[in-house]
Amino acid sequence: MILGIFIIGIVLNKIIALPQELKSNNKASVWIYNEYLNSCLYASGYSDEPITYDYCNNSIDNKWYIGEDDDGIYFMSATDKEFCISYVDDQIKLAKCDENAIMKYDEVSKFIKSDNMCVSAIDDLSDEEFLRLTKCDRHNKKIFWEISYKKPTKKINTTTTTTTTTTINPTPTSKPMWIYNEYTEKCLYAPDYEDEIPTYEKCDNTDNYQWYVVSTKGGTFFKSKSNLDLCLRVSNNDNSKIMMGECDTNAILRYRRNDGTITSKLSESLCLGNSISSSIKVAAKIRNKVKLYDCDDEINEDQIWMMLNSNPAKKFTTTTTTTTTTTSTTTTTTINITTTTKSPSPTIDTKYRCGKDFNNKSCSKGECCSKYGYCGTSIDHCGTGCQASYGRCNDGGRCGTDYGKCLNDKQCCS
Repeated sequence: MILGIFIIGIVLNKIIALPQELKSNNKASVWIYNEYLNSCLYASGYSDEPITYDYCNNSIDNKWYIGEDDDGIYFMSATDKEFCISYVDDQIKLAKCDENAIMKYDEVSKFIKSDNMCVSAIDDLSDEEFLRLTKCDRHNKKIFWEISYKKPTKKINTTTTTTTTTTINPTPTSKPMWIYNEYTEKCLYAPDYEDEIPTYEKCDNTDNYQWYVVSTKGGTFFKSKSNLDLCLRVSNNDNSKIMMGECDTNAILRYRRNDGTITSKLSESLCLGNSISSSIKVAAKIRNKVKLYDCDDEINEDQIWMMLNSNPAKKFTTTTTTTTTTTSTTTTTTINITTTTKSPSPTIDTKYRCGKDFNNKSCSKGECCSKYGYCGTSIDHCGTGCQASYGRCNDGGRCGTDYGKCLNDKQCCS
């Protein structure tokens, strides 16, 4: 009987305790890593915001501290130790470190549990949630979480000495989507032929503007509805060049849901955006090419994309001509009446935005809230139209009603 109690005690201790390698250093920050998605848990730093996942990096948003008590463990955000991963109102979010934050971690199975359910990542781009509690099914690789005090890296088989490109061509299983950039109010357009460069332009309902977003192990494929044999892919010779081509390993991309960027595993510091200076004339229309360019230190607004389930074209204008004739004269008067008709509004995810149109959310300290409701530090964010009530604003060092607050708290605006 005593032996049985002793064994149960050992098992329970293993389930609720810290991993053994962290026992001697439980004050160190850690990463919480899922190998299948090659991602780490990420906290925005705002209370009541959902916990997400992203590429593992050294930023404070990717790091956690672990505490223990008699009931289990809790994961405190390195951005603010008063907030923990919590299960509140059927959502996994960042909240106060109370009874809702108590978790259990099984070092052997790598399960993170709450109420005997496992924390699982969600990789369906049409789903608004990033994480949810689900049954602890070992066939679901999205519930395996490694806790490490070193930044995780993808395990690579180093025995291969030659580079090969494998065609995968996954089959779409969901409805097509529009890839929309709110800053330019344009959609990603897919040419019909291999090696042609995708462009961005005014959205419409033709197949060239619709994409099947297929999530697989290691990343996402963006397949053109107009030609299901072609995917958005990175050039074999230039990691900044994006084109239409085979759905192979070069077509494995990543849509980072927390900031809306599209990247490639071949160049994680580059994001898909609009190369404004480079354009091609097709059928008397200007179609701007897209490419992958630097987003490591700063994300530009043209690099932020939304995955929408309907055409995001907001409105169009029609002209109605009415003719009236008077009986007292022979003059005919024509009146032009302009009617504006709105198309149904698509469902747009408003997480991680700022400003008056996004629940009055503010940006992190030092960031500006652009007129379009995005946080950042570029001139597009901090210049004309910057929303000073929701972050910093600065245009060439100027301040005031039209420019916002000074970036330095110790400075005064003249």
